[in-house]
Amino acid sequence: DVNDHAPVLLTHQKRIYHFASQSLRGWDETSNILRTSDDNGATWSPPRIIARREGPHHLSQACSAFATKEGIIYLAVDGSSHRTESLLKSSDFGRTWKVAGGDLRKAVGGKYAIHPAIAPAKAGSIIAFLRGPDPMPRIISRDRGESWTASNTPFGGIGVGQKPVALRLK
Repeated sequence: DVNDHAPVLLTHQKRIYHFASQSLRGWDETSNILRTSDDNGATWSPPRIIARREGPHHLSQACSAFATKEGIIYLAVDGSSHRTESLLKSSDFGRTWKVAGGDLRKAVGGKYAIHPAIAPAKAGSIIAFLRGPDPMPRIISRDRGESWTASNTPFGGIGVGQKPVALRLK
């Protein structure tokens, strides 16, 4: 009875994390939910709200996620009406969540840049790529998402119906 969309799956250690967005209308003003499975998806925990639609940040759909060796989980999310792009982070394997202070969209000068694809970068920093501007922006945070520095990539911008993907290889 709600718009359940934008799923993101993350495997960390032996747990599968399933993030999704629940909205009463469209894809804005959503609650972000989390379910987990410890048996390869045979059974799942009940969905649990990790960021409420009534909260001060008005987050939207989940976009991408990764976990560090230490168990810090990062979930990139769109802001309501795509006015902001943010990171949710958990330092306790997903039990509690906080919205990081940095706005990924503001880092690219407020351009219409959405759907952040995040990945761990060197020395604990976070790299993100965004859909929208041409060339595609690359932004880096060296303080766990509290601030971002932008630069351009050699890649052309991507548009409607597409999302960037980021993956750190060994």
